[in-house]
Amino acid sequence: MAGTPIQSAGRRFIRKFGVSFAWALLFSGVLGGAVFFRVPRAANGETLTWHAEVRQWLERLELVTYDWRARALGDASQRSDDVVLLALDDETLANAREGNDLSLSVRPWPREVLGGLMQQALKEGATQVLLDLPLTDTSPRQCGGKGDLFSADDEALRRRLDQEPGKMMLGFKVLERAPRSADRELKPFLLKVGEHPNEADARENVRRVLAARAPAHLVPKGQGFELWAAAFSEARARDLAQALELRGSPVIRPENADDRRYEVDAQWLVEALAEVEVEGADALKLPVLRGVEAPVPAALSAQALLGTTNLERDPDGRVRAVPLLWKSTSSGRTRVLPSAALRAAMRSLGVTKVVVRDGRLQLGKVSVPVDWEGYLAVRWDTAEVGRGPRGTLKRSVPLWRLAVNMSDAGGVKHHDNELEGRVAILTDASGAALPTPVGDVQPGAVLAQAFNNLLAGTAVERVPPELDFYAVVAMAFAGAFVAVSLSSLFRRAGGLSMAFVLVAVCVAYGFIARQVFVSQGRWVVVAAPLLAFGFTYLASLGYATALERTVREMMGRALGRALPTEIAARLESNVSLMRPERRAIAVYISDIDGFTRLAHELEPETYVSVLQEYLARMTRAVLDTKGNVDKYLGDGVMAFWGAPVHLENPAAVACEAALQMGTQFEKRRVAWEKRCHKPMAFRAGLDFGEALVGEMGTEHRMTYTVMGEPVATAARLESLARKWDVRMLVTEAVVDAAGEKYTFREIDVVRLPRREKPVKVYELVGRSADLDAPRLERLQKYGAALGAYQARRFKEARHLFMAMNEDEAIKRYVARAAKYEEKPPPESWDGVFEPAEA
Repeated sequence: MAGTPIQSAGRRFIRKFGVSFAWALLFSGVLGGAVFFRVPRAANGETLTWHAEVRQWLERLELVTYDWRARALGDASQRSDDVVLLALDDETLANAREGNDLSLSVRPWPREVLGGLMQQALKEGATQVLLDLPLTDTSPRQCGGKGDLFSADDEALRRRLDQEPGKMMLGFKVLERAPRSADRELKPFLLKVGEHPNEADARENVRRVLAARAPAHLVPKGQGFELWAAAFSEARARDLAQALELRGSPVIRPENADDRRYEVDAQWLVEALAEVEVEGADALKLPVLRGVEAPVPAALSAQALLGTTNLERDPDGRVRAVPLLWKSTSSGRTRVLPSAALRAAMRSLGVTKVVVRDGRLQLGKVSVPVDWEGYLAVRWDTAEVGRGPRGTLKRSVPLWRLAVNMSDAGGVKHHDNELEGRVAILTDASGAALPTPVGDVQPGAVLAQAFNNLLAGTAVERVPPELDFYAVVAMAFAGAFVAVSLSSLFRRAGGLSMAFVLVAVCVAYGFIARQVFVSQGRWVVVAAPLLAFGFTYLASLGYATALERTVREMMGRALGRALPTEIAARLESNVSLMRPERRAIAVYISDIDGFTRLAHELEPETYVSVLQEYLARMTRAVLDTKGNVDKYLGDGVMAFWGAPVHLENPAAVACEAALQMGTQFEKRRVAWEKRCHKPMAFRAGLDFGEALVGEMGTEHRMTYTVMGEPVATAARLESLARKWDVRMLVTEAVVDAAGEKYTFREIDVVRLPRREKPVKVYELVGRSADLDAPRLERLQKYGAALGAYQARRFKEARHLFMAMNEDEAIKRYVARAAKYEEKPPPESWDGVFEPAEA
């Protein structure tokens, strides 16, 4: 049958429908893979492979939609006043130049002054102060002291930090690329500074050695460590011993090759002081630092907090996320360093340990989402930045106002800076701002916004890449589905309807993604799904239009016009439902007793008119219950349920259709009998089981039909119904499948051709809910009598049936019971009353 029209139509359908979904697979594979395998941030600025370039290009498009949503979320938010920016801005410098203290009129400001300003902020009620200024070089304003080995200005800042333990923080930058190593100065002599039981105990002395600009070596000895300072001569080593105020005679020895393995520098010290405990850090692919722009050791204090101030840009140059954690392995062990925003939040929340679990970073009872690299996607508190350096914060304070309050020896507070209960960030606000989704924001203000997110437990959560992938796949296949489903509409309405649907779907998806972003703070991918939908939609549309036309032609030939609208629509969208297959279906065959003989007695017009009216009513009952009229058998109807479209319970639906057909027949029976001048009786058979169903025929004629045992059984039951003078007979399979919604009366046990075992047949009485009490009582009595008959209590059964003598079935059982009273059946009797014995 390969050359039959219906088969070639099926091949055309499969080819065109398959091409549409092939486009969907292609675009969902390419674009879905691009969003699933995200380009690490560390790759920004590096030479990328072509597929990484594609992924980064797609990410740039996605970031455009992200910014639109971020502004919408900011518009629905309120600025926080938990953080105040202490801005070293142009106004502050201008006021300093007009004042008496010339040391403040130029930058950098003395570090002792910076420490004093931090203390002043604490005096005015700030809970903690972050110094977001570089301290990488020795203060240019240092004063001599202790052989000029120490910077007095840096030491003054450190003393200020020591006076406020845990309330001041120094920010520092980390380097993602290793700095160029400078040539090491030859210092072949080592001065013993002291012995320490552990590294933590040695940190202060390491700091002092490094502050004296001498290399430090922390050499393991037993369970502890020895600290040695390197010098280029013995004389310099003795001067160093005096500067470090070592007691006793200095111990000096030559440096050996192993000593360099234990050299510790400012990076080691910063990492040791800044390290925080993080549970679950292994679950993240944290950025690895290769170096640090460490504050000068002279300014470092174990009493001060330390945090990174790095702000990483996305591929388009904008800042949207802040790295919260950095990993270091430079000291031979893994350390995790916090960002300044995270460290400040830990201090405010009173926690000392960070827990990473299920994509969230937990700070005690507060948790925020982080991405797979430990970045916090900032949730901006406004759609537009404010004037001045405050950015998305509620306000900023010029540092000059704080300096005026600090300089008054009488303690007079000239400016109320409203710092009570707030975190203050002292930052240089005169430099270039960073581009963000809501405008240009000063780096200190970005850190402040990240701190607000951490404190409130609110941030933007990017959904896992798996969900982004599924969104792309769904939209790609939606494009194919929409193109195929609406091809007929597009053909009638023209190109504008195609463009309208494309725009409408894209707008709807974008709106949903925006609402999810604003209401839940969840970032669902937008650019890739829209591209997948658009490409698949446009590529599939030409194929889908031809496909829809082919399907209609095929159904017109195979199923004719007797087809429910809903089923027709489903077949148009899925022509594979018409392929031959084995399926459990309900088959119905009906007939009108003696109506065929009337063809020779009635006028042709009368006969055809009655027949058409009868078939129309029967067909409507079939279509209303989602069935299919297979064929008209003269005055008979063959119909089936459960194919080509699946029904949950074909047997129950078929019973409902049969009852409706019986009702329709009774409504018109009297009128038809008058026109035909003959009594009319309606008989039907119904079976449920597996059958072969699908398109069958030749190139001259194709039809969608059913073949198999249920067809033969339904025909046999229709014939038996006439014999038993009942309207509808069904098999036990129908009874079992239809359930308790319908009531049945067991009629007989019969032996059917090609059936190994006898088959019980039942009369479909009606809907259980419609039966009145007397009818139910008669059915119960009938059941009791039949039970006695089947239990071989034939005398009892005969008397029970005789008490109910009301229809042909009961009359037959009275006769059967009487016969078996005289001559009981053999012990092997299976309940079948052979037709010859009836």
